[in-house]
Amino acid sequence: MSIKARFHFFSIILLFCPLLLWGQKNDISQWVSLLKDNSSLQALKRNEVFTLIEKQDTAAIIRTADEIQKATADGSKRTQLIGNATRAKLLFYYKLPHDSLHAVVMKECLLAASNMGEPYLEAEYSRSYSEMLSSLKKKPLAVQYGMSSLKIHERLGVEKFPVVSSFYMAVGELLYQTINDRDAVNYLLKGVALSAKDTVPYFQKIFAYNNLGLAYKKLKMYDSGLYYYQKCIEVSQTNNRPDWVDNASNNRYDCYIGLAQYDSAEAIGNRMLKDGIANKDEFAEMIGSWMVGHSLLFRKEFNQCLPFLLQSNKLVEKLDFKQLTIKVSKDIADCYEALGQPDKAYPFLKAFKLIDDSMQKIKALSTSKYLHTKALYDEEQFKIKQLEAKRKRQINTRNISIAAVTALAAMALVWLNKKRRKAHQLRQEAEVQLLNFKEDIIQKNDKIEALLATINEKQDKQQHAEQVAELSRLMILTEDDWLHFKSLFEKSQPGFFNMLRQKATGITEAELRMAALIKLQLNTKQMAAMQGISADSIHKNRQRLRQRLSLNSTEEMEALLHSV
Repeated sequence: MSIKARFHFFSIILLFCPLLLWGQKNDISQWVSLLKDNSSLQALKRNEVFTLIEKQDTAAIIRTADEIQKATADGSKRTQLIGNATRAKLLFYYKLPHDSLHAVVMKECLLAASNMGEPYLEAEYSRSYSEMLSSLKKKPLAVQYGMSSLKIHERLGVEKFPVVSSFYMAVGELLYQTINDRDAVNYLLKGVALSAKDTVPYFQKIFAYNNLGLAYKKLKMYDSGLYYYQKCIEVSQTNNRPDWVDNASNNRYDCYIGLAQYDSAEAIGNRMLKDGIANKDEFAEMIGSWMVGHSLLFRKEFNQCLPFLLQSNKLVEKLDFKQLTIKVSKDIADCYEALGQPDKAYPFLKAFKLIDDSMQKIKALSTSKYLHTKALYDEEQFKIKQLEAKRKRQINTRNISIAAVTALAAMALVWLNKKRRKAHQLRQEAEVQLLNFKEDIIQKNDKIEALLATINEKQDKQQHAEQVAELSRLMILTEDDWLHFKSLFEKSQPGFFNMLRQKATGITEAELRMAALIKLQLNTKQMAAMQGISADSIHKNRQRLRQRLSLNSTEEMEALLHSV
């Protein structure tokens, strides 16, 4: 390319760049206006804005998120809340994908929406926070917020929210993954029913139908499982997804076994075995061999099933596929036992018991984790309800006071009216006196309330300052010192250590101690003096805590600890 041609080429680029940028420049004020909508259709309008924003490239989305927050910064509390939540949601998915700090902001927005009595915002933010938690692999907690959000959806009307069917399906899948099969079926069925009205991607229906088949199978409702596997196959065929056709077809195997339709089950195994051998797919051959052997075992054809089971076990060991080991080992042990060869059955029975015990422990741990998470969530919701009840009581008390003042004023007015009949001048004077009397009562009432609030605030600050000062003076040199410090700290900062243990599984006592000292805003020298260690040790402990919390900088860590 000649120099002149290059010049023309770059001139054209420079000419069109401003046009391209102008094309991506949006009317932020119009979007903010839609985001602020307070009608019954507000959730749908906000979803329209998100859809428009997400059509941009990533850089433009991030820029838009900051511009929306800036444009809402001077608005009402509700407007500021919407701006912060919008920015948190966009940045979570586009700036630093799945950054937990944005999830923390979304939870704060959720609590604020609840305190403000904004059910539509509460439903939206519960849903967003649930989706963020799911992305962060915190499925038990994601389930709780997801179900809470859908309860509000149902109370307000699901038609007032966008693509609710997808969210029902997502919560149903989370329930299945957290071993809550009955609830999973209920939510998945609601999602499938609503999908006839919503425009949802076909693959979401495929997932929902397949999950329903799996859940019904675990509930031993095999006919229902077969029905939804067939629905999954039909949708997959319509949308040219042979992979899901095969997957759903193979998943029917356990239902056929449960219904004692062994011929149908064996046919699935034979087909998979044949395809595995033809395609040199050892994984398919392994599964197919087990399916055929398992079906023959139920038909008590022990001599015929044993070669298939042994071949499957051989491939299990080769591919190190532990998920199938427990089934194959149990079947081989049962087969040898039926053939009167307990000596050959024993090693396989031993392997089965070992793995089965491990699986039961994992299942119990999963159930325990879910129940623990649910208990923490219920406790949090109970505290929120207590605060809401307290706020309502305060409002009622204030209204009663105003009503009492008004009643007194009315009584005084009646009495004064009788006197005013005597003379017009006296009536005018009485009216002035009544107004002054009413205003004086209200002003005094306001002053009393302000004075009480100031006294309470000073008392709280003084008490907190005394607690922090006492903690700062302690020396943590022995285990007893630490326990004493820990007890005092928890009185000042209740729930701090529990929140840290949730955020950083496996956090040590030393790391908890460092987090507490940072929360107290002590400097390095003070921390070292309290623990009888060097400043260098303090820096190392701080670095280990930051790594435990998976944060990139000390500033991020301090911000997180101060927000807990």
